Amino acid sequence: VIPLGNVWDGMLLQSTFGSPMRTDLPLPIFKVLFEWDLITGEVAARQPDTARLHRWEVAGTAHVDYHLRLSREPLELRDLGTSSEATLAPQCGDPNIGSRVPNHWVVDAAFDQLVRWVQQGRQPTPSPLVQVASMNTNGTAVLARDQFGQALGGIRLSQLEVPTARNVGQNTGPSACARWGYSEPLDIATLDSLYPTHASYVESVIRVTAQNVRNGFLLEGPAVETVLDAIDSRVGAKGDRGAFGRRGDMSVRDLVH
Repeated sequence: VIPLGNVWDGMLLQSTFGSPMRTDLPLPIFKVLFEWDLITGEVAARQPDTARLHRWEVAGTAHVDYHLRLSREPLELRDLGTSSEATLAPQCGDPNIGSRVPNHWVVDAAFDQLVRWVQQGRQPTPSPLVQVASMNTNGTAVLARDQFGQALGGIRLSQLEVPTARNVGQNTGPSACARWGYSEPLDIATLDSLYPTHASYVESVIRVTAQNVRNGFLLEGPAVETVLDAIDSRVGAKGDRGAFGRRGDMSVRDLVH
């Protein structure tokens, strides 16, 4: 339909479920792909970036995530007395459904870059590819993973790159379990081995977050929130936040630039 009478300036897609995009479209097409989408067909349908087609791949992200659960489940419980997520979770292979990697923040940044692409002709920042270990005969992918079972490569927010939990984009179990993924907190001994001090944890979050801002994968507001959350956490502190106390937004903005 689009070549017959295009009515859009640009288009952002979360997934095309393993279907390749046609190459004669006259408008910018931006695909933002989460880990579950990659596993279930988008790796097999990978296409190189062109003047009209661009893709980002975000590691550690599910097709639906914890942010969606937080925004919807309380309303369902209030109004209906039940929730599809609350009912589903105990049936899944890991009941902690919903990756905690905030994929919606990457979507925010993608919309920002799509507008720039449409208005100024500047293509989005190239995305690293999520690493693939092997392909199955049915077109699904097996991703390469780190010591915590998290996907390697791709766009890596600090919630994945500086982990306090194991965030995986695919789950097991009936119904919609698979596309929720899961988030499993790391134990205290592992956290202490990764972050001997609170400062070491916060500094790692700042480093990764600042790089994502520079790359255009994260906007300033979410970057500030990420760093403030790290500062307010007890990771590495053993009850003492150490040199980092709660900071004002302006000083944190300086840290992420």
